[in-house]
Amino acid sequence: MDIEEKEAYRLFWLVKGGIHAPHDTIMASAKGYFARVWYEYEGQDVEAALEGFEEAYAANKEKRKMGSL
Repeated sequence: MDIEEKEAYRLFWLVKGGIHAPHDTIMASAKGYFARVWYEYEGQDVEAALEGFEEAYAANKEKRKMGSL
């Protein structure tokens, strides 16, 4: 199961409440976190839990692009 980068970050955000880990860690945890999120949020709206994600992801992506992460 290959998970796209942004989806891996979204899953990490839902489980950990932030994206405060190295890129490799986030990508490696995606498969396990998918199952965890599936069971934890089953049938629920996750919009409230994702508040702030888009901004944090964009900032993180820019930092990685600049080589500071």
